[in-house]
Amino acid sequence: PDGVCRQEGLAVAGITTEYGNGLTLDRLGLKEVTDAVKDGKAEAVLVKNLSRIVRSYLLMPEVVKTLNQYGAELISADEGVSLGQREHF
Repeated sequence: PDGVCRQEGLAVAGITTEYGNGLTLDRLGLKEVTDAVKDGKAEAVLVKNLSRIVRSYLLMPEVVKTLNQYGAELISADEGVSLGQREHF
């Protein structure tokens, strides 16, 4: 993640790993990530690819909406996309 973080001007605030199917939003790793965003500890969530955050793309808008609500974005390294906007200072 360091290369993508440098490119995006971000520092790594934490890393979480979980072993689940990604078909639900009720997962410990996802809760850790969203809590960090809500608590102002993270302004972006970097994933290897979008399927790491949710397997069902029907759930993706809800995740992005939650992150965006708190001023954070979702960045996918493999797809090279950023969903949402950070506040740039």
